[in-house]
Amino acid sequence: MKDITFVFISILFASSFMLSCKKDNSTEIPIADFESSSTIINVGDTIQFIDKSLNNPSSWIWSFGDGNISTQKNTLNIYTETGTYTVRLVVRNTAGTDSIIKKDYIKVLKILSLESGTSNHLNSVSFINSDIGYVVGNSGTILKTTNGGTSWMSLSSGTTSRFSSVCFVTQDIGYVVGEGGIILKTLNGGTTWDNQNSGVILSLSSVCFTDIDTGYAVGSQRTILKTTYGGKTWIQLGENDYYPLSEVYFINSNTGFVVGGSWSSFGGVVPIIHKTTDGGNSWIGLSKFFNEILLSVFMTDTNIIYASCGTNIYNSIDGGSSWLQQTQSEVSFTSILFINDSTGFAVGINGVTVKTIDEGSNWITLPKIVDENLWSLSFPDISVAYAVGDNGTIIKIEN
Repeated sequence: MKDITFVFISILFASSFMLSCKKDNSTEIPIADFESSSTIINVGDTIQFIDKSLNNPSSWIWSFGDGNISTQKNTLNIYTETGTYTVRLVVRNTAGTDSIIKKDYIKVLKILSLESGTSNHLNSVSFINSDIGYVVGNSGTILKTTNGGTSWMSLSSGTTSRFSSVCFVTQDIGYVVGEGGIILKTLNGGTTWDNQNSGVILSLSSVCFTDIDTGYAVGSQRTILKTTYGGKTWIQLGENDYYPLSEVYFINSNTGFVVGGSWSSFGGVVPIIHKTTDGGNSWIGLSKFFNEILLSVFMTDTNIIYASCGTNIYNSIDGGSSWLQQTQSEVSFTSILFINDSTGFAVGINGVTVKTIDEGSNWITLPKIVDENLWSLSFPDISVAYAVGDNGTIIKIEN
């Protein structure tokens, strides 16, 4: 009887074991994976993490890199400090466990909207160090900060003209250009401004200096001005025509670009991008590569150039002989600037800000905190950026 009972129990155990094995075999070990609603966020923003694991995990353990954890399938986290965070997900079911680690997955910035004290449109910003910066705009607006943008003081310009561009050569010496051919110069950090004789009455849109004496200004009707006497006198380079220039940038005393363009009276767009390698004495036209108005240009060396052309950002690695379209947006990019060879920003219409850390191969859209048009960028150092725009907008991006 015992033998019969033992055999019966053995059969039941074996059957149960076989059924159990069959059930386990139908469940495969999970393969962990996840995604998030964003990978670059502003500090204090809520970010959603979504489980994308395969093979039906039944439990989850999230680690967000900031000390917070969660055991929910899909979950939320709020990062309260700037930095770069590694995220880990461990998933489990009856068949086993798997995990995935995404190193430096979340970048948390601190993006602030600063109080400028004005509602005038702001068109250009220039910081000379981490504390001292200048902003210019409509109605003769010149603002200065000495505490990294925490507060701004209004400087007397002596005019109600629209200012388009500001450039400081040293901590004390700076220039402002604007409508009606106006050029102002300060020798004392903006306390007083003296009118320079530009020799033109056309609006000027951009100013750039290569050293304390040599500078360039561009504007309407393809105006290109040059000074070699610290702004005391200006000479006009080339011949005027109908089409305006938006920006001038020189990387050294010889090599520079001017960009611009306009709609043709015959229909269509006339883009302008010209290069000089002899300090502006002669210019080479490169406009054939583009079909939109160019608004901004920047060089990281004599061969590597970036240009914003309508909704596109273009890059040349051979001094402008050829160009590659890097990105396309739904809005126009108005200003482009690089901190170093690989890291750059661009800003544009409706508060759009994008960033690259790989020489423009990829551009990532940053969190937007304003809807105002942004027109200019400045970097005091590698850890902070400023942008200015319409209706007194000044934003600061840290980390």
